[in-house]
Amino acid sequence: MRIGLFTDSNIFYIDGVGRIIQALIRHVEARPEHSLLVFHRSRDAKPRQKHGANIAIRGVGARYVHVPGYDAYPFFYLSNPRARLLAETRDFRPDLLLTVTPYVPRGIGSAALAVGRKLDVPVIGSFDVPLAWYSDYYARQLLRFDWAVSLWQRFVSYMMSGYQSCKAIVVPSRAMEAYAHELYGDVECVLFPRAVDCEKFSPTFRDESFRARHGLADKATILYLGRLALEKNLGALGEIYDSLKSRNPQIALLVVGEGPERKQLADRGTPDMVFTGSLHGDDLLRAYASADIFAFPSVVDAGPMVILEAQASGLPVIAPNTGGAQDCIVSGETGFVVDGMAEFEKRLEELIRDEPLRAQMSSNARKLAEGRAWDPTLERLLADLSAVAAR
Repeated sequence: MRIGLFTDSNIFYIDGVGRIIQALIRHVEARPEHSLLVFHRSRDAKPRQKHGANIAIRGVGARYVHVPGYDAYPFFYLSNPRARLLAETRDFRPDLLLTVTPYVPRGIGSAALAVGRKLDVPVIGSFDVPLAWYSDYYARQLLRFDWAVSLWQRFVSYMMSGYQSCKAIVVPSRAMEAYAHELYGDVECVLFPRAVDCEKFSPTFRDESFRARHGLADKATILYLGRLALEKNLGALGEIYDSLKSRNPQIALLVVGEGPERKQLADRGTPDMVFTGSLHGDDLLRAYASADIFAFPSVVDAGPMVILEAQASGLPVIAPNTGGAQDCIVSGETGFVVDGMAEFEKRLEELIRDEPLRAQMSSNARKLAEGRAWDPTLERLLADLSAVAAR
């Protein structure tokens, strides 16, 4: 099968979409019966680069603007790359096109819709970012008037209408499958659950020197890892940590990542709140494994990869019962899926104080992650995509 993949993310950034596409590239590279052409956003236009005999990657450089406070994806491109992408895709002769971002105006992901029509190739949309959830969250936080919120929601609904042109939608979780049906009726959905490399993410990376260097020795360490952005609900996490710290002096909050909310979180001034910035390679693996509990307060994520990475590293996870996080947690066994921030705080304190429970959940979390390997997950995805393209 020959797949053209279009995304407005940079696949070499260490975010969820980038890591998923990198895993897909590695999988396809080892299977010569498939070929993959990837178009992604880059700082400057880059020629098509070969990665093995059956992988080609093209960085698309184009000027764009992004939403203030949310710089993960462009909001609008000042120049349209559609014509360039059409010519290169025609030469590739794909069996199907997969677009991760069909909603960015004049962007790479939305170009897939036009290219598919021109070449008469089926287009499948990937629902990795629940844009309407994000936008609603931002609108209610940043806009003062109901009419402005309503106007913004209508605009986002228009942006997301590109999914209606797709033959099917790839979803990372049952919550996103239900949401896609809510928005688009009986659209066909292909479930692509998150996976993890358990050789890479492992409790064996626990490092006491890492803990000592960051002031975590002898402290029960809560980890948050990801973008420090408004939609991640970090204000609530900061309030919960303040409350817990007042009753449990021997705890710490390790914050790994960068983003616009870092200053607001740091300005709380709570003791033992440690910021590392973005980490990569072995430092990232040590950060996961050297913590004790993973706290994920976001209420709008479609299928966060960090949940499985934390569990593979031996951490019990606490997350809200909204979005896709709950698909990766067996509540009461590998962590807790909670109903609201009050229960989030209660369960977090339970894990802080109950070391035997924490240890049992750590073991359970690792076992769950071992059953979520990339290769079988991607094999199922490619088979499902092939079946959709053939219909």
